[in-house]
Amino acid sequence: MEQRRHFVRGMRATSLAANMRPSQTVCSGAARAAIATGTHAKNCYNKGMNGMNKQTRRVAVSGMMVALATAILLLGGVIPAATFVGPALAGIVLIPVLVEGGRRMALGAWLAISALSLILCADKEAALLFAFLGWYPPMKWTLDAKLPGWKGIPVKLLLWNACAGAMAAMIFFVFRMDQVIAEYREMGRAMLVVFILLANVTLLLYDRLLNIMAVLYVKKLRPKLFKG
Repeated sequence: MEQRRHFVRGMRATSLAANMRPSQTVCSGAARAAIATGTHAKNCYNKGMNGMNKQTRRVAVSGMMVALATAILLLGGVIPAATFVGPALAGIVLIPVLVEGGRRMALGAWLAISALSLILCADKEAALLFAFLGWYPPMKWTLDAKLPGWKGIPVKLLLWNACAGAMAAMIFFVFRMDQVIAEYREMGRAMLVVFILLANVTLLLYDRLLNIMAVLYVKKLRPKLFKG
């Protein structure tokens, strides 16, 4: 408020100085000081507005991506293949939130999507899969920075399998999802081992896919959505 007051005073002083004769302008030190103050206040005001625009953009992107990811997970109750594809796509949707708002906002979006999907989704398996593994896209580049290259693969596999084990415990002992339990029991031990191995390979490929999607968003999609 104080900066706006100085800005108005400076603009008035600028108009007054423009109408003065040269001698009056030279002698009016107060007018020159007011002009300088008004210019500084204008710059501060413009910076503040730019900051507000960026913050608004972050919140808007986060809200849209939460809605989009929840809608994708809702497809799990309609399309059978969406049980596994839906959580993967919902994780990719978090990339714009991470780029625009940072890791904390992306993790907050993950929590919001997890809560909404557990409440609204008919396919609880898809909702649980995202709730237990959807944290990874926001945290991926943090892990890559601390454990670059091949060093991070064992840690990632350990984290993924620990989360998958916790999810299986929720399915078997908390939610008691009889249909899902029956499907896993029908596999047999050999097929279950193959399924777990394929799941780990798929997660490693998904890790690479996140890199590609992040580059595509930053270099191709983002400049078109947010010019300047």
